[in-house]
Amino acid sequence: MDRENFESILNASMDNLKMDFKSGDKVTGTISSIDKKTIFVDIKAMSEGIINREEFLTDGELSIKVGDEIEAYYIDSTDEGIFLTVKMSGDTMDKHLLDAYSSGIPVEGKVLKEQKGGYIVKVGSSEAFCPYSQMSLNRESADKLIGNSYAFHVQEMKSSNLVVSRRKILLDEQEQEKESLRESLQVGDIVTGTVRKILDFGVFVNLGPVDGLIPMSELSWKRGVKADSILSEGDEVRVAIKALNWKTEKITLSFKSASTPWSDIESKYALGNISTATVVKLEAFGAFVELENEIEGLVHISKLGIKKRINHAKEAVSIGEKILVKVIKMDSDKHQIGLEKVREDEDEEIVENTPQQKFERNKSDNNPKIKKQSGFGSLSNLFDGL
Repeated sequence: MDRENFESILNASMDNLKMDFKSGDKVTGTISSIDKKTIFVDIKAMSEGIINREEFLTDGELSIKVGDEIEAYYIDSTDEGIFLTVKMSGDTMDKHLLDAYSSGIPVEGKVLKEQKGGYIVKVGSSEAFCPYSQMSLNRESADKLIGNSYAFHVQEMKSSNLVVSRRKILLDEQEQEKESLRESLQVGDIVTGTVRKILDFGVFVNLGPVDGLIPMSELSWKRGVKADSILSEGDEVRVAIKALNWKTEKITLSFKSASTPWSDIESKYALGNISTATVVKLEAFGAFVELENEIEGLVHISKLGIKKRINHAKEAVSIGEKILVKVIKMDSDKHQIGLEKVREDEDEEIVENTPQQKFERNKSDNNPKIKKQSGFGSLSNLFDGL
């Protein structure tokens, strides 16, 4: 390689290196090595970035590893290298507190005690004040905060007046979490959240940076269930994502879909299967019956075993009554089961036959595609409208 080409390649390589930093500049780099005191970060500069190892310790455990990409703030440069921080602490904070204030670099502070209007926070060798409004996104009890260390921004710095805020840092973290959710969350995903509030129209569930709503229709497969009979505020729940609108930050959730009992329904209630069910709701077109917890089916008015014309299911059965029913239609995707009431004179035969025998006996004359007409319309059409 001739001298001219070598200098060209060297100059191009140097051009890719960042040479000038200002206090508070945010830099991104990859952790290249770790020793007992220091984290070394490749930031594409003339030398590596150096961060105090203690900044990445959580309960004594290191929270990062070689190869991880991190964001940090520039503090200073010396012959030893380029000093960075994720949040200023210890001696570094006392030396560079003014830089933290002017550049927006986070500082570590320990909540010491509560006083009128907020909290006293230990920042390096100084004491600072954090107003209630700047400590959390939502008001937290003093017991949960006092004694803990957090990252703060220095909002005001005068001779004897140091004011800090944690709120902006929490908002920034929340936005990063939202962005991560936007990239990863999809309709149909099952996620875990915490019940935040129960209202008449649904249940709000906290998913971390955002809340989602479980409408009453997505709470349970059973009808007429009240939210507070199933869930309580503070409960951890698994929910399915039903709809996402990031522009309005509206997330629709389903509790019943995440804990659906319909996964093996076709094997449990095959066509022709005979079961005992409890009448739970009566309508003009038929009776809804519960086969098991959260599994309901419909006995059309024409299938209630009454040989004369009736105008309402209540003329044939009553709520709470237990009846024998046979499966004549199954659509597990739509969570619909069509049933017919078994006549009393069939009871003896039913007891003597297994569900599989009954299924074989009935499958030829119980084709769910056949739309048997009655004065109230077909059973298949009725389900299509539900």
